[in-house]
Amino acid sequence: MQPERITLRNDGRHMLVHWPDGRMDSLDAASLWAECPSSLGRRRRMQTDAPDAPEGIRILAVSPVGLYGVNIAFSDGHDRGIFPWPFLEKLGGSFVRDAYGAGREHS
Repeated sequence: MQPERITLRNDGRHMLVHWPDGRMDSLDAASLWAECPSSLGRRRRMQTDAPDAPEGIRILAVSPVGLYGVNIAFSDGHDRGIFPWPFLEKLGGSFVRDAYGAGREHS
């Protein structure tokens, strides 16, 4: 399922994904960086279970990749990860929202 729109908030620290069924997922930049499906992101996860995002990491840009997903450019210069829609939807489902809509990992 393709989202209706994606918006950034908190100076790029959160990405809001608005789904056609009315759901909205708030994904934080640090978690997206840590889960980036690029080859570099995969290598980081193979070297350590939970790579730490750089302090103050932000999302600078979100660019569509056809009807498939989006490319996310981060403030540390990393801009090679393509996030397919099903992957973003899965990440959104693994987070719970606090009173302000900020995502945090569900334990």
